[in-house]
Amino acid sequence: MISNDGWEQQNSDILTVHDYEGDGAVLARTYADAAARARLLSGMGPAGRRILLDVAADRSQPVMLTEFGGIAFQPGERCADGWGYTAATDAENWIARITALYDGIRASTYLAGSCYTQLTDTMQETNGLLTAEREPKAPIEQIRKAVRGRS
Repeated sequence: MISNDGWEQQNSDILTVHDYEGDGAVLARTYADAAARARLLSGMGPAGRRILLDVAADRSQPVMLTEFGGIAFQPGERCADGWGYTAATDAENWIARITALYDGIRASTYLAGSCYTQLTDTMQETNGLLTAEREPKAPIEQIRKAVRGRS
């Protein structure tokens, strides 16, 4: 059971975090090891929100990064009010940034899993891995390598 996905959890079997940090090196530090886990769960988390409410205890539950990334990139026709949590300048910059984020979380010794936000663009949200028409924003091999860390 997850009491509140992303933050302010009380009695969850899995602790979940939403973190839209755009710098892979910062993600690597935030999710590095047991000491980083303790800091994350005992203080303020991303966006100034607590992961655990004061009444909740860390019972060594698995921690998952259930929303991260959200880098806006609009190849081709642009949505005038399109947005993301951060923005890429072009396809090369976009792939480099996604790769750095995934590299940062893959380096973690305690994350049990992750979920990129989001698979496809949706209306004004241009932060998907694919366009709203389900077309890859860069060659699919490059996206696969960014996500998997290998070809």
